[in-house]
Amino acid sequence: MKKSIKIGISAILVIAICLLPSAIFSAAVLGTAAGPNVREPADVKAFWDQRHTLEEFETLYKELAATYPDTVKLYSIGHTWEERPLWCLEISADVRSPQTAGKTPITLIGNIHGGEQESGESVAYTAWWLPSAYAAGDPEAKRAMEGYVTYIIPVMNPDGYANSFHRGTRQNMRPMDKNGVGGPYSDSYVDLNGDGKIGQMYLGGTAETPPTSRPSANLLGYESRDSDGNGVFGDDLKGSTIDLNRSFDYLWNFYRPYETPSKGANAWSSAGPDAASEPEVRAIQNFLTAHPPAALITAHTGIQCVLYPWCYAPNDEETNMPAEDIAFFETTAEAMRATFERTVQTVRPNARFYVKQSYYDYPTSSELIDWAYGRLGTHAYTIEVYSGGTPTANPANDSHYRWDDAAWSGSFSDKWDYLGDVTDGQRGTAQQRYENVWIYTSAAQQRLGEAPPDQQIMGEGFKDSALTMIFSEPANTPYADAPEWLKWEIGLVDEPVVYEGIVYDITLSASRGGTVAGAGRYTPGESVTVAATPEENYVFEGWYENDVKLTQAEATYIFSAVVDRHLEARFVRLTPLATYAEAHSSARISLRVKQKGQLNFRTDSESYEFASSNPAVVTVNDSGQITALKAGTALVTIHTTDGSDITSGVVVSVS
Repeated sequence: MKKSIKIGISAILVIAICLLPSAIFSAAVLGTAAGPNVREPADVKAFWDQRHTLEEFETLYKELAATYPDTVKLYSIGHTWEERPLWCLEISADVRSPQTAGKTPITLIGNIHGGEQESGESVAYTAWWLPSAYAAGDPEAKRAMEGYVTYIIPVMNPDGYANSFHRGTRQNMRPMDKNGVGGPYSDSYVDLNGDGKIGQMYLGGTAETPPTSRPSANLLGYESRDSDGNGVFGDDLKGSTIDLNRSFDYLWNFYRPYETPSKGANAWSSAGPDAASEPEVRAIQNFLTAHPPAALITAHTGIQCVLYPWCYAPNDEETNMPAEDIAFFETTAEAMRATFERTVQTVRPNARFYVKQSYYDYPTSSELIDWAYGRLGTHAYTIEVYSGGTPTANPANDSHYRWDDAAWSGSFSDKWDYLGDVTDGQRGTAQQRYENVWIYTSAAQQRLGEAPPDQQIMGEGFKDSALTMIFSEPANTPYADAPEWLKWEIGLVDEPVVYEGIVYDITLSASRGGTVAGAGRYTPGESVTVAATPEENYVFEGWYENDVKLTQAEATYIFSAVVDRHLEARFVRLTPLATYAEAHSSARISLRVKQKGQLNFRTDSESYEFASSNPAVVTVNDSGQITALKAGTALVTIHTTDGSDITSGVVVSVS
């Protein structure tokens, strides 16, 4: 555990002053519907002591965008396997003004793991608080809104989030055939007892009395109908084996099993089929590359702490993290931890938080914070907002840092529901009949979709910790753009798709030697004009789509928007080669081709003519100005017209 702060006393005092929790709204603005610790402006109500469904979150986002149009923009940055949108709220004072581009960019992302619902709630709370508090005149909100632009994605894994209301879910919903029978999800769950949860089916007991134990030999499987008929219930449930937070395109599947502890083992079995293979991960990478943040938080649950890179290795010489970055991470993460704990303890006095370099929590690879720091240089942090249970007395153990909600969690109990006689999905004589089948739903499953006590102060603590991170970055300081190679590598889409209606993204790129214009977002059927302009000494070679040349597309290309398209303009260099031949001893002709193909020469002759042997490749005007039209070779000849009959050839090749 790293808690040493490598800065001077004067710097500590400055940070302590700057990172105080935000002021509470005045009583005249507050509501009390969601509990005494919720800052509840009258404009947009959101009850933070309860769990929100995806639909309720979406309603909240749209209410915020409609209520605060000058400070909130809402759009989708991509979609999931199940075609759910990944909503982003862009929040800043005068958010639609060009001046927003001059502010410091910040990103907050929640719920990368489906069942970590409190993380999505905490991030959504911050998205609600910023414009609401700003409208109410809160000074900390004013500081954050006027010097920074914050991009907030409360739920990065909406498929997993929705599924986690029914059964514990960490992964996304990439379709997978986990039992090799009948295709993906061939034996997915069915809520047989109608309680909204997916329990396990057991044999035993009687029609009146449930089983007294749960031996593995009596387990039939999860609630299902054995739809694929293989004799096992629920052995191909909905869900993948992919952990989105092990799938980013930075040290993807990095693994050193020969080291102690091994590096990357945690990601080896859950990293997906390729780097950034999942649409949710690609959407986040593309968006962050288009809008590189100075600082970023990804919110999680399971422990209560603040973590910082690297995740894959210690911060030593091998990882090449500069000493000043290590000191900055340690200082800021500790300040974030202290702020979170201080806010939460106003209501939950026994709830504590710790701070660590993520590797020392446990080694992983391809995490979001490593990608953000490794690819973009972003100061990236993980905040784990909630760990249920009673704190232990041992500070050296992570179980010391708990929410202290055992009384609440103890109010849920294991549940048995009688199902009766059940037959599996096999046919004919292979079909099995089971008597006295019971559905067992654990207390943990009963808590799915339920908010722990004082969830609102969890959101308040996360928000205060996020402000601590935000204010650790200088205000009104646009962050450095993403490296050009990264934009090309991921096929960057510059702007997200807005949610109001259908639009198509037309994106353009250019090889060396020219520029392009006409990219943008177009409505269906709208006319699109894209133009390719070569630079000096270059010529336009053609438009390419998916590495295939569009043979009918000229430099100015007009088409209708019917799908998303990415076009690349390719240019080739004009490479003139000049030669001359004297046909008369009194003539002195020296030829040189300059940029733009201008011929310069001197001769005893006073008048001359120019001609191109291949005008489709190269043309030449009366002044000797060469214009290259496409790849090829042409011979430019010069004739004198004063009777001296001198001819000189100039070979001009375009490559």
